[in-house]
Amino acid sequence: MSLKKNVAVSADGFVFDSSNGLSYTANPCGVEIIEMLRQNADAFQIKRHITSKYEVDDVTAEKDIMDFIEILSLYKIIDK
Repeated sequence: MSLKKNVAVSADGFVFDSSNGLSYTANPCGVEIIEMLRQNADAFQIKRHITSKYEVDDVTAEKDIMDFIEILSLYKIIDK
């Protein structure tokens, strides 16, 4: 998985896809996930980071991360 090069993300969660002009918003955790994808982190690395930073169990974190990644894929923000 990798973030498409034409996607810009601001620190406050504004996500802009210059290929189609669409924009989205993400919460702080979503921005962290997107930035980790930009650095080519895999799902395991992302889960490890999120569970160490936030009070969330492994199962919930994994499900939420995979759901978020699926949404990013649906909106064509990442390449799977």
